Amino acid sequence: MPAATRRRSQGARAESRSPEAKARRPAKAPSRAERASLSREAILRAALYVADRDGLGGLTMRKIAGHLGASPMGVYRHFRNKAEIVGGLVDLVVGDYDVTNHEEPSWKEWVRETFLQMKHALCAHPGIIPLLGATAFWGTNTLGVLERVLHVLRGAGLGEASAPLFHTLMSYTIGAVAIESPALSQTAGEQESDVEEQLRRAQLFFELSPRSAYPNVVASAPQLARFGIGDQFVKGLDRILSPVSIE
Repeated sequence: MPAATRRRSQGARAESRSPEAKARRPAKAPSRAERASLSREAILRAALYVADRDGLGGLTMRKIAGHLGASPMGVYRHFRNKAEIVGGLVDLVVGDYDVTNHEEPSWKEWVRETFLQMKHALCAHPGIIPLLGATAFWGTNTLGVLERVLHVLRGAGLGEASAPLFHTLMSYTIGAVAIESPALSQTAGEQESDVEEQLRRAQLFFELSPRSAYPNVVASAPQLARFGIGDQFVKGLDRILSPVSIE
């Protein structure tokens, strides 16, 4: 082999071993054993991550697989389709947060703390909020929370009023999360992380409304802007629970 050819060949081999060359190479596809090691829980958690980031509309089998470093076929080995994955997301979050596992001096304080913890869980995972209204997405963890809350309410003597009160508290909580969560309240493409700046903009919007047409909106601007935020959420729970009396 001519000397010049040997030098080029040696140089090519040396370059192929350099860190820069390795970085330029495409990532190695996961092996069959690596894909087979995927679990249903790992896939659900990857799907939850994507749903929180991109919304349910942006959730795809390809994105789930990409987050796991696997192929879409590896995901299909565990779930028949996207709908089956979506069906497990609510129960995954409910199981993680265990919102009813606490003790309080009174039933009203217990209910308040339960729904406050529920709000924290939903704010952390806004991707599942559109699923909460359909029982088709409820699993054993979700039914367990419902059973526990109804047990406390019925045990307090509320009887048939227990289920309507649960729905009222749940609707209030979901509404507060929908307003507070940046992932749901920001406009398309906006990446707003400063909560106080969001509140300032909201208050300014109400304050700058024509006072002649909307005098009560302008007067209530600070309260409207902070609906569901911080202690305002707890105060709202108290307003729901305070008039409730045992028959």
